[in-house]
Amino acid sequence: MDVRLEEALKLLWLKEEGWDENEIKPIIKYSIKDEDFKILEEKELAKKENGKWVLTGKGRHLASEIIRRMRLAEWLFYEIIEGDESLSNEAACKLEHILTEEAVERICALMGHPRVCPHGRPIPRGKCCGKKKQDIIKPIHLPLTHVKEGEVVKVISMNINDRKILHKLASLGFVPGVKIKVVKEKPLYMIELDENIISLDREIAGKIFVKNLKKKF
Repeated sequence: MDVRLEEALKLLWLKEEGWDENEIKPIIKYSIKDEDFKILEEKELAKKENGKWVLTGKGRHLASEIIRRMRLAEWLFYEIIEGDESLSNEAACKLEHILTEEAVERICALMGHPRVCPHGRPIPRGKCCGKKKQDIIKPIHLPLTHVKEGEVVKVISMNINDRKILHKLASLGFVPGVKIKVVKEKPLYMIELDENIISLDREIAGKIFVKNLKKKF
């Protein structure tokens, strides 16, 4: 599909997520015109409702693939290349248009099948997510339940839907970006954070993804 049309689909997706114009402006690299949406309408990817362009079911499916590529590309630059954030975002927006499905799945596996991008926005799930078979590529982001006693890790993301639990952890300083040490694995996960000990049950620990700081890449 033409890059401009992909950007138009992405624009409609971001608006559905509630992004304002200032947030969208640096991400959409083209000046999307009404004629672009009309082409999408001809392809049954968009339609007008109450005077506004919105995605059709078919368009939403395609847009989700584009958003998935973009947000996984953000992880690639954020964690592997570790460039300046603004430059990384710009590079990710360019890379998303040329990634193959196989490449996207490999990046996803490498990142440990993240559910949110580095900025906390949700990543649409792909075919590779949730597979029981062993990934070909060993991920660099792992559930906290895979960390052994004595290891120091960095919290990357927390796929926890319970706001009360998130608020409680945040009040203790347990947020993405902090370094923690696993003191004990059973029966509860005992975590050392800033000389404080935090206990987590296995279910919650399995929803917290971390990066092992001892690994070399």
